[in-house]
Order: sequence, then structure tokens, then C-alpha cells
Amino acid sequence: MRRFLIGLAFVMVLLGTTMAYAEGINMIGKEVDATYPVFINGQKLTNDAIVIDGTSYIPVRTAADTFGFTASFVNKTAVLSPKLATSPPLSVKVHFTTIATKVNPDSKFDAKYLDGEWYLESGAFGIYANWDGSQETVNIPGCNALAVAAYQNYQPGVDGFWDGVTYIKASALGLQATLDGSTLDITS
Repeated sequence: MRRFLIGLAFVMVLLGTTMAYAEGINMIGKEVDATYPVFINGQKLTNDAIVIDGTSYIPVRTAADTFGFTASFVNKTAVLSPKLATSPPLSVKVHFTTIATKVNPDSKFDAKYLDGEWYLESGAFGIYANWDGSQETVNIPGCNALAVAAYQNYQPGVDGFWDGVTYIKASALGLQATLDGSTLDITS
């Protein structure tokens, strides 16, 4: 968590400085004075810093990847969002106690525990999960139906998000998840 906060502060300072310079100075056509390798916690970044007019710059995507963010560019604006690599998935056996799902009882699925909520990869819901190319829909008989838009980022309280696969918040479906060893017990 400390690394995340330090990284977030660094990226905010970097972006704030870059925005301040961007408003007053046009960098297009400027000559790069030097390049320097950048090391963080003893690890060399993939891209070097460049120096222009005495100020060092590192690529936005490199900074984002280093500090646990994803970088996207929308309308000529860099947008950084928290990456969930800071919370690795837990591979668990999912056991549905009160729901008759079509899931192999010995199957293991990824689950994440974020901000006090369990999120399961959509594959855990078997035939009740459907991907139509723009959203993942989970509709289990007797539970709340839920649709998650494609590539939605995680934010506290969100019902589902994308992190390589779609993750669905158990409580958003009206389900309760309890971890017992390496088994996540799901009840309605």
C-alpha cells in the first residue's frame, strides 16, 4: 500500500508539473538534450528519461505501469486509472451452497477481495454469465441480474470491472461470499 501511495503521489506531481508546463510552453520541435536511465527500487525502467531545457521527463505509460496504473489517452488527454495488479487474484474453489448453477464443483476461479467485497471472475457463474461483445451479463434465477460494461475500471463500490477478465461483485447479485480455506462459499 505504501508503494502505491508513493507512486500515486509521484504520478500526481509528474502530471501536475507536466500540465503546468504544457499550458505555458510548447514542447513540439524541442531538442532532447540528454537521456538518462531511471531506477526505482533498484529496477531499471524500460524507457529512459529525456531532458529538455533542463527538465527531465519519463513517458506517461512507463510511469503508469511502474506505479500500478493503466494509461489511456482520450481526446489528447492522458488518463491514469488504478491497476488491480496491486491486489492479485486468489485462485479458489467456488462452492455454490444454495444456488443450482451449472459449474463443475472442482473448478477453480479467480476471486479478488477489494474494499470489503468479494469479486468473482464471471466464468464462476457458468451458463448464467453471458458476454455479448460490449458487456458481461450475469442472470442467475432467484438473484439480482447484473450487466457490466466492457473494460470498466475498478473503483470502490462498483458492481463489476475488467482486469484481464470480468469480475462480478457477489453482493451485487444478492449473494454472500465467505472464504473457508481455499474455498469461497457462495450463498443467497
